[in-house]
Amino acid sequence: MFFMIYDLFVMKTVRLLLTGSLSIALIAMTLIFVARARAEEPRTQTVFTQTGEGANVIPYLRRGGKEVLFVDLEDTKDFDNVSLNFTYISGGTMRGVISNTNPQTKKVDGSFGGKDYIRVRIDLATCSNKVCVYHSDGGNKLKDFKLTVTSRNPSAKVKEVIRVLTIPN
Repeated sequence: MFFMIYDLFVMKTVRLLLTGSLSIALIAMTLIFVARARAEEPRTQTVFTQTGEGANVIPYLRRGGKEVLFVDLEDTKDFDNVSLNFTYISGGTMRGVISNTNPQTKKVDGSFGGKDYIRVRIDLATCSNKVCVYHSDGGNKLKDFKLTVTSRNPSAKVKEVIRVLTIPN
């Protein structure tokens, strides 16, 4: 009788150990798969073309109700001013936003691929008294996105360089 109880105990213990080991292995494989999938994703899903020189610019256009353009600026250590001029058409009307930032005084927002970046947020909206009306409201079609980035380096021969990004409709 003792041996039967002992055998049952051993069998349950072995079964628990095997189940636990398989669970741990499955979790580890899942984590590895997810990490590889994320590593292969592009930095941005926003399609864009660019010309010119200056701070490296990576745009993220968020659509779906409250459109926002996030702009990551890299390689800005030599610039004391980066100016963003963003234009687009909303419901047949040309709209635009101008933003300036001094990379020397702005804190780093993150790092990607070993490069630090500063993130600038541009709401595609008309704002007053902290109330914004997004230009996508009411079914307006947003199109013809163009971002002109002027980077100013006071110690270089060419003081300002321009990079132009175009985001297809």
